[in-house]
Order: sequence, then structure tokens, then C-alpha cells
Amino acid sequence: MKKLRIAPLSFVSYPALFLFCGPGTFAYLLGACALHEAGHFIAIKAKHLTIESFSITPAGLDIKRFGACAYRTDALICAAGPLAGLLAALFSYLFGLEVFAAINLCCTLLNLLPIMPLDGGLALRYTLLAKIDYSKADSISRAVALTFLFIVYVFAVILLLYTEWNLTLLLLCTVIFCGYLSAEK
Repeated sequence: MKKLRIAPLSFVSYPALFLFCGPGTFAYLLGACALHEAGHFIAIKAKHLTIESFSITPAGLDIKRFGACAYRTDALICAAGPLAGLLAALFSYLFGLEVFAAINLCCTLLNLLPIMPLDGGLALRYTLLAKIDYSKADSISRAVALTFLFIVYVFAVILLLYTEWNLTLLLLCTVIFCGYLSAEK
């Protein structure tokens, strides 16, 4: 590991999440994030690539690899995180840790949405880049991302109205949208 980066906003988001969720759920969320990133780490190392940095962001953990590789390799690295989360959910459920299983499953399903900068959105983009030129791949992946983000926002508003103003999904959508706006072009 070359660098550990901590986004300043993390010093606000993590204590807020701790207070909102409680210590048990917060620990499960951190564990789920760590296992997810471990999937990416294993895939990066399996492809003999170098880790550039680990980052703690307001939305979770992030691993950046160093250097260029094939788009298919990038798509595989993106898929490895959700796969690790899915395996963690399965094993957690089998060992009676239903809450940890549910958190891993929710994080996995969220990450599989084809919205950049989530793994599903990046995997879609890299898969398209392996097959078609950059401008078409970028246009398609951004259109799919915005479509899915709009659908999730609508669902968030409906959930907000039917759960006595629970803002959780709406706030999550806003964080994802900010990530989408800052995603690499």
C-alpha cells in the first residue's frame, strides 16, 4: 500500500452513521465494506496489479490500483467486490448472523446497480469500452446510470412518504448522485 487517504467529510459522515445506526449496525456496515473491498483487493492481487491507495470516503472504503490494464480486467475487479459481499451474505446467513447477512446483501445489491461510481456502473462501462469506442460507451453508461438513478430517486420519495419521512434512501441517492457527478469522464 502506497497511501492511505481519508476524505475530510468522513469525519462527519461516520460519526453521524454511528449515531443514526447504533454501534452494532455500524460495526456490521464497516465489516461489510471491508469484506467488499477485500474482494477488490484479492482480484487486483490475482491479476498482479499494484495497489496505489486505500481511501476512506464518506460513502465507504475505496481501493485504487496503479497503472493501466485491459477493460475486461477492470470489469472483473469491479465484480469481485459484490461477489465477496454475496459470499459474505451467504456464509453469514448459514452461520446464523442474519443481520450481517442482510447488510451484506443490501450493500451487494446496491453496488450492482449500473450507476457510476458504483461497481455495477463501472463494470458496465468497462464492458462496453472493451467492445465499442469510448464516446458511445460513455454515452450509454451515463444514460443507463441516470435512468437507474432516477428510478431509485422515485422509489426513495415513495419510501419517504410511506415510512413517516425516513430520509435514509433519499440521502443515499444524493450521495450516489454526487459520486456520479464526480465520476471520471
